[in-house]
Amino acid sequence: MKRTTPSIALATLIACAAAVSPAEAKRVQTPTALDVARQEVAEDLLLDVGVELFEDGLPTNDYAALAELEAEEGVYEDVRRAEGRFIAVHLMDTLQSTGHWGAVRILPQAAGEVDRRIGGHIVESSGYVREVEIQVHDSTG
Repeated sequence: MKRTTPSIALATLIACAAAVSPAEAKRVQTPTALDVARQEVAEDLLLDVGVELFEDGLPTNDYAALAELEAEEGVYEDVRRAEGRFIAVHLMDTLQSTGHWGAVRILPQAAGEVDRRIGGHIVESSGYVREVEIQVHDSTG
């Protein structure tokens, strides 16, 4: 049985994501099966991951635009901020449950040193559709 280390799997994921332009990005319609470690991996081989709170994707300091979004599209600033925290926590829980990663923690933006940093922002979110853009960086930037 061939085994892929988490760093190789993550590098492959990043390379594949980089090859697809945002216009060609596929919307995920069905849940993806979670790849859970079948055997315990030595702690010193696991990479630590920092998950940043996701940006809400709303205009900043433009109260007229925020009021327009709220009135026309039902987009509320407080709900979007909570959603950005929810996505980050859900991602952290999912990564921890796989057994492929070391410590997975929520980080304030641009804080702390970790092997991998994951962040992003909400592009669109409604009761039916959620589109997020995700960036993954390693410790070298």
